[in-house]
Amino acid sequence: MAGFTAPSKRSRHSATLVGDHQVYIFGGRTPESVNVVTSGGVPTSIKKDSKTIRPLNDLHVFDARKMTWSKPKTRGNPPPPRYGHTATLVEGDKLYIIGGMGEKGQACTDVYILNVGAYLTLLLTLSCSPMLSSPPPRTKKNISGIW
Repeated sequence: MAGFTAPSKRSRHSATLVGDHQVYIFGGRTPESVNVVTSGGVPTSIKKDSKTIRPLNDLHVFDARKMTWSKPKTRGNPPPPRYGHTATLVEGDKLYIIGGMGEKGQACTDVYILNVGAYLTLLLTLSCSPMLSSPPPRTKKNISGIW
């Protein structure tokens, strides 16, 4: 769907460079409603409504050469809505989506892989050795990969 309008306003999403000109935007959350309280026309305080925050799980691609947005259709099981996650490109065509916070404020412990060439999403099931413990759920952390 080339020419798609830009994604909705969001924060705590991931933005991952794929190739040399495409940026994949995944998830995040909608912004808080902000109301400026005034007295006699003068701003006195700001009230934020966190009830309006909603996690997202949509995928958008920005093509920096064409300066256009698209919203690719994916196959498979998409990750549940989340924000504060990481998304790291591995081997040039696998986007690993890890962690973050879910719809009810819970920490996500899952790992999803998006094959960017086929737009196929898979849930990666991890198992740990009995001698090792898995790290605790996390948000706002980074992941790096070197191949």
